[in-house]
Amino acid sequence: QHFEGVKNFSVAGFKNKIAGSQKDISNPEEVKLSDFPSFHQREFAFRFIHKENGKIDYLIGDTGTMKTGAAIYAMEAAGAKSTIVVCPSGINKLQWEREIQEKYQHEVEVTTVDSMRELRALAEAKLSTKPRYVIIGYQLLSRLNQQGSHRLFSRLVSNLGIDSLIADEVHLAKEPTAECTQQLYL
Repeated sequence: QHFEGVKNFSVAGFKNKIAGSQKDISNPEEVKLSDFPSFHQREFAFRFIHKENGKIDYLIGDTGTMKTGAAIYAMEAAGAKSTIVVCPSGINKLQWEREIQEKYQHEVEVTTVDSMRELRALAEAKLSTKPRYVIIGYQLLSRLNQQGSHRLFSRLVSNLGIDSLIADEVHLAKEPTAECTQQLYL
């Protein structure tokens, strides 16, 4: 019965086929499109929205097991309106933006925050349309705590109506006393 529910589970707004790991192939004729979401991505989202103990879950797997797509699909299935993605700084933020845009049928608003100045501007901006995803690095998150600016992060969450969180590579925040761990619990 569970697998039948997963098989028939669908969330609107996503492409059915994506290039996935082959998106960097320059000749489009050589790209073999993959189904999206895959069965295990659909199952994760299905389990996530049917949890009895709240909407907190861990998605653990090896590199290349399509965890990013599963997390994006689960947030949409849960009805999230604005998701903050916390991930390692640098190329990971660009990869997240690329993965997000690849999955949706239509372009979605994604904002990447790289500095305290950008964070402050976004936290105080009067936006007519708010980003669907905000991507921030653990390093900037740690700096917020070091500078006593945790209220700035709270203003960002409030101003943008952030209602969900994806913590990528969460093992980076495993120490209870680490600044980025503390910031995740604000």
